[in-house]
Amino acid sequence: MENRIDRIIANLRAGTIIKGKFAAPAKLKDRMRYYHTPGVSIAVINNFEIEWAHGFGFSYSRSQYPATAKTIFQSGSISKAVFALGLMRLVQEGRLSLDEDVNRYLTTWRIPTDENGQPKITLRQILSHIAGFTVHGFPGYLASESYQV
Repeated sequence: MENRIDRIIANLRAGTIIKGKFAAPAKLKDRMRYYHTPGVSIAVINNFEIEWAHGFGFSYSRSQYPATAKTIFQSGSISKAVFALGLMRLVQEGRLSLDEDVNRYLTTWRIPTDENGQPKITLRQILSHIAGFTVHGFPGYLASESYQV
């Protein structure tokens, strides 16, 4: 397994605008230095299972604590694509519908009513950003806060 991890982190490829072409391979540590990234945590999923997870570098820029597979990093907007992929898998399996009212699936929270009653909001509307939600992102969390992993 270590050999496979070494091959992956030593052979990162950046995409280019030319289809089928990639930039020269780079090492993870070189990319981290280039992008001023003190640490990352990577999980490789194979056949719907976590095959391996590993931390690299440090938990934050002024830290001497190594990043681990359990280090919490703010993922930002990348989580939207991962969520959409998982959601579309459930749609493909017939467990969810893109055009059903999402309140059918929600258990701890509901889409609030407006002055005209209960609006029908669908997964298709949410994924295409036409649901009318006004939340503009997640502000993150403080480094001093603790979280269960």
